[in-house]
Amino acid sequence: MWHFRVMDRGEMNQDPVQDDYFNTAALDSYSDALVREAIQNSLDAKSNGSDDPVRVRITFPDDSDLPSAQDAAPYLDSLRSHIQATSVIAEIPDTNGKVPFLLFEDFGTRGLVGDPEAAEDPESGELADFFYFWRNIGRGKKQGEERGRWGLGKTMFPASSKIHAFFGLTLRDGDEHALLMGQSTLSIHHIDGKKHYPYGYYANHDEEDQFALPVTDPKRIADFCSTFLILRESETGLSVVVPYPRDEINAKDVLTSVVKHYFYPILSGDLVVEVESDGKVVKVEENSIDEVVQEHFSNNDSTFLGTLALAKWYISVPDEDKVRAQDQTLYRSPSWEAELFKTSQIDKFADALDSYEPICARIPVHVIPRGNGRLPEPSYFDVVLKRDPVLESPLDEFIRSGITITGVTSLRESGIRALVIADDLPISTMLGDSENPAHTEWQERSRNFVGKYQVGRSTLAFVKAAPQGLLRLLNKHSEQIDDTALRQLFPDPSSKGGKQASNPDKAHKTGTKRRPRTIVDVTSRPRIFHLSRTTGGFTASLAEAGQQATPMRVRLRLAYDVRRGDPYNRWSAADFDLGEDSGRITHSGGDLLNVTGNRLEILAKSPDWKLQLNGFDPNRDLIVDIRREVS
Repeated sequence: MWHFRVMDRGEMNQDPVQDDYFNTAALDSYSDALVREAIQNSLDAKSNGSDDPVRVRITFPDDSDLPSAQDAAPYLDSLRSHIQATSVIAEIPDTNGKVPFLLFEDFGTRGLVGDPEAAEDPESGELADFFYFWRNIGRGKKQGEERGRWGLGKTMFPASSKIHAFFGLTLRDGDEHALLMGQSTLSIHHIDGKKHYPYGYYANHDEEDQFALPVTDPKRIADFCSTFLILRESETGLSVVVPYPRDEINAKDVLTSVVKHYFYPILSGDLVVEVESDGKVVKVEENSIDEVVQEHFSNNDSTFLGTLALAKWYISVPDEDKVRAQDQTLYRSPSWEAELFKTSQIDKFADALDSYEPICARIPVHVIPRGNGRLPEPSYFDVVLKRDPVLESPLDEFIRSGITITGVTSLRESGIRALVIADDLPISTMLGDSENPAHTEWQERSRNFVGKYQVGRSTLAFVKAAPQGLLRLLNKHSEQIDDTALRQLFPDPSSKGGKQASNPDKAHKTGTKRRPRTIVDVTSRPRIFHLSRTTGGFTASLAEAGQQATPMRVRLRLAYDVRRGDPYNRWSAADFDLGEDSGRITHSGGDLLNVTGNRLEILAKSPDWKLQLNGFDPNRDLIVDIRREVS
């Protein structure tokens, strides 16, 4: 039943290399790659006109449910000689005991529709899932909001098997008969002196040319379903059996991957996933995803609950409440400039962030395909931000048509969560064209993207920079720094109002001119901090506006003043080292997060927060920069 064709003399020799496309730092494991690619295909195959979610079930059978070698022999025996002849399988599994397998099934999908005997590309617009799934590698017709592009996602099934093989059984829209085939991806190999092609099929084979045709005999299909625990009766979709799955693919990692990569369509009600192992079924759906994270994720992963909460908030916000930015000039590269928003919009954003409330901006863009008669297509994407004072690192998630693009990141500052959601068809199409085969990055040199769009590279960069770009705008507008904290603490400034101090050189008897010092007047804004001098140091506490904003992250930089250059850059450990002498620091009402050199990072939890530092040289001017972290 398994057949690998004999290669012709002079035929190009090339072993499969598609597994390498999924070896990326943005994917943590084979479980990650399998979950991303398999569920992506299921979502793309959702039944037309259905409002029900796509349902995916991933089963790791108990040992008691595994078939014996004898029961599995009709499906694997004729493959063994090819496995033994290939160089791609490092260790051939024991064939005498039970046969472990992984079962991946989707429901509420259309199945592998199209002519199962088709051997050529279909006409434009014709669905040909069967043809592209079984008879193509690296070729596909997905576009628009569909998640795939490269025709490589299905290769994760054989890549997940120790023997590089899988079986697929499909029940299709408009067809009451199930179809069964299998495929193995090995390397060029020799049997009885004949060179065999790397790709082989479990199928019925045409007597003339050995063309692979699906098994349709009801009894053979029923026997296969019984052997591998497939319960599909009348529901359309696809069931995939992966024999001898890799050891590193396990239920816990699969569950984590499901939540990490597909939390958005789950929360949107478009996807439900069940993972069965050890006789227990964990169901991940809109109403249970928080519980799954709390019960099955490690403590480090539990911070993901904040991202889920932010996504839920975004989904609940009506479109009319999403603050729309200004349109940018057509045919010009978009950029994150202040003119994107009205002052009132920026004020609204800043107030919300300062109050630890989420914000959502809708960013208009034009997607401009190249080609005669192609017109610019107006589109948009959404940016969601929220400050989280207990988040140790920045966390941004980029989502295109429901799939998380894990290799794209923008934020550089801790304490901020962000979502970028690109669901609108024109921008989703463009971003999808830029993706690498693993769908983890947006790349300007992707073969599906290069030369396809006017101002495409700059538009792509604009989207990728969205969280940091929006934060930078808010930073320029609303960063609040205490006027006494910005500059000289010892001695007191002699004048304010945005003018230079009356005699900046007075403290220096040498002829070297001291750099002018501007004292910033921010008395029109609510003061966040109070600073006061003590003997050899200073005390910092919260003013009324600061008290209302707790908890907040506070950052301090300290340095002795210098005649030339930036005092903070000229700081030296010979001056002082806070990390080496923590005894000079006392505080209450908060947590000391980080102390190193001349910098401190503190989480002020209480309105009564207070910080005191001492042990500085009273004969030198101490410069203190204290600010609430806003980006």
